[in-house]
Amino acid sequence: MSLLLQIAPSDSLTKVVADLNLGQLQEPADVAFTFETIGWPILAILMLILIIVFSFFQIRKYKRNQYRREALAELKKVASGELDFAYSMVLVKRTAIQAFGREKAGKLAGKEWFTFLDENAKNVGFLSVQTEIEALIYKSEIPEKTTQEKIIVNAKNWISTHGAR
Repeated sequence: MSLLLQIAPSDSLTKVVADLNLGQLQEPADVAFTFETIGWPILAILMLILIIVFSFFQIRKYKRNQYRREALAELKKVASGELDFAYSMVLVKRTAIQAFGREKAGKLAGKEWFTFLDENAKNVGFLSVQTEIEALIYKSEIPEKTTQEKIIVNAKNWISTHGAR
């Protein structure tokens, strides 16, 4: 309070501040950054458990989808001409049996089979090429190139996106 009383109205603020002898600026001590609290080990253990659980599910998913990768590799051989074109439908049937079981997918044929395929995958339209596929399977008639491409695309989409229910 005595400082305020000493300031006269004619004194400037800079003169008052210059007259004050505050000394050296004192900085606080450095804050120690260590992992000594219990929260850090708990967080590390939780993260490790999450990584292990996530890895387990990813490995399981990878192993479960092995049949898809194998079927897609064989479908590439069909598309390149290494395997007979009719084998594309054998791949789809084999994949369906692995995914849905022999009792459900194995006994289907004709329109029921193509409806089943269309209903259990995304972006698939086997019903639109049903007659060409049946001619291929039962009469060994190879369809036109555009129809072949459509069948290959449908087979690839079905193998990639089907979902067992």
